[in-house]
Amino acid sequence: MKVAEVKKVLIHKGVTELFHVNSVITSLTFINNGGLLSRETVEKYNFPQTDQQSDDIDKKFNIYNDIFFDSVDIHERAKDVNNYGVITFVYSVDVLDEVADYDICITQENPANWDEDIPYEERYFPDVDSLYYGFHKGDFGNHITVRNISKPISFKYLKKIIIDNPGEDGQKYFSLAYEAIKDSIENNNINVPIEIRECPPKCKCHQKYETNIRFTYHRFKIR
Repeated sequence: MKVAEVKKVLIHKGVTELFHVNSVITSLTFINNGGLLSRETVEKYNFPQTDQQSDDIDKKFNIYNDIFFDSVDIHERAKDVNNYGVITFVYSVDVLDEVADYDICITQENPANWDEDIPYEERYFPDVDSLYYGFHKGDFGNHITVRNISKPISFKYLKKIIIDNPGEDGQKYFSLAYEAIKDSIENNNINVPIEIRECPPKCKCHQKYETNIRFTYHRFKIR
């Protein structure tokens, strides 16, 4: 599929923003190196990044050099922490124009649920018609992926950065992370706002951050 076709379907489905979530450590690597990077590229250059539970699966299915986006803010939609981190990069869907020379594929379900015997056309939507009828905004299995990309996806189309607020008990860790992100975007002349996520009381993140300070520390550590 051509990128323009994919983008047209996404916009028709109401997708005007794309979301990439990561840890504080890995996000700082992105900011200091000009954009989002695949995990394979970060590893190749020995830049700092945190381990992710999906790393082994990504390597197994040869998607370790891909960059993933979601069609919604998963933390907000699920009313729970995002397993991939506390930093959310919010892009305009126009970011796809920047990677028009790469394969843009959308998964039919989360790669964590893939089986080795599932063919390519069942892992990804194979054509525009299947994408149009099968893709659903907010489906956590429908990941927009830029395949096999070794260069940064720049911040040209970045609209804002969101950082979770862990509550009063985690403020010392949050403050260090916030200042690190703030200093990094200023030092790299990235002119985007940082938004602090203020969740409603029913969000499950409150309990997870407030009852397990070790969990909170690991979510917000900067090195």
